[in-house]
Amino acid sequence: ICLPKMGEQSVLVVCGIYENESMTEAWRGIQALDKVRVTLDLFKYGIAVFDGKLQKEDYYLRYFPDFHI
Repeated sequence: ICLPKMGEQSVLVVCGIYENESMTEAWRGIQALDKVRVTLDLFKYGIAVFDGKLQKEDYYLRYFPDFHI
């Protein structure tokens, strides 16, 4: 719904990217888009950066549920 409205310097935040199979599939589809240059996979959230000046790259934050500071 909002992807066609994303401009050259837009940022999209997606909640629940691993909540179910359809959300994971949607997130993978967003990552594959040519106009999405950088993605950040934060496990519960996904951030997609639309900036043609950046190189295409996908970053993943490792999730350690038992880690406490």
